[in-house]
Amino acid sequence: MREVLIAEILGKTKEYVLAHPETKLSLTQKRKLKHMQRELSKGIPLAYVLSYKWFYKNKIFVNKDVLIPRPETESLVDLAITWAKQHKPKTIIDIGTGSGAIIVSLKRNLKTKAQFLASDISKKALLVAKRNAKDLKISFKQGNLSTPFSKLLKKNSKNILITANLPYLYPKQLAEKSITKEPRLALLGGKKGTEKILKLLKELSKFKLKNSLILLEINYNQAKTVSTMIHKLMPEAKITVHKDLALWDRIVEIQIK
Repeated sequence: MREVLIAEILGKTKEYVLAHPETKLSLTQKRKLKHMQRELSKGIPLAYVLSYKWFYKNKIFVNKDVLIPRPETESLVDLAITWAKQHKPKTIIDIGTGSGAIIVSLKRNLKTKAQFLASDISKKALLVAKRNAKDLKISFKQGNLSTPFSKLLKKNSKNILITANLPYLYPKQLAEKSITKEPRLALLGGKKGTEKILKLLKELSKFKLKNSLILLEINYNQAKTVSTMIHKLMPEAKITVHKDLALWDRIVEIQIK
């Protein structure tokens, strides 16, 4: 870990630091190193100490106001890009955008004239997302779930791509040491963990989407509950559940013709 911190301070790679053990830090650099080490000793995640996390080959700025992007979510981006290249959606929406990692990755990897939109209930999270989307034509809106886009979707519900990595943990899971420093708002999905996802599905079902795709990240044990709700609300939809590298259910793909 020390080598990672020194590499960050020097603006070099970890490999460079390992290959040059004779490198000396200035007094200012030593102070910065000690500060970073103290933060880590307090349980502050490395991404927050460094102020960034690599996601889909993008350097995403993060702070305590947003969830740290996870590698598992990259598979959602893969699915979105594949579908978008085939179906050429007119509108791409990321709900609960947090740091903006998903929408920024989509914007950078899709050569399209589609409208890119993203939302979050947190003002502070949107500030982070806007910073990551600097110089990209992405429109950000504050609001809960689909509310910021209700007028748009009522007017035009065809050829839409919607992604959402909503909070999906239940209360007991918040005690996990690895996430105690991350924002509760971005983690807790309700008593059962599925409340916010199910509410979004109910909202989206009212817009009668056509030729559209919805991609949801879920907890490892939520596929059955979420799929049952989709069958009830969108009987015409084709549902595919994708597993992550650990073979846990992770992404629910909802295709609507």
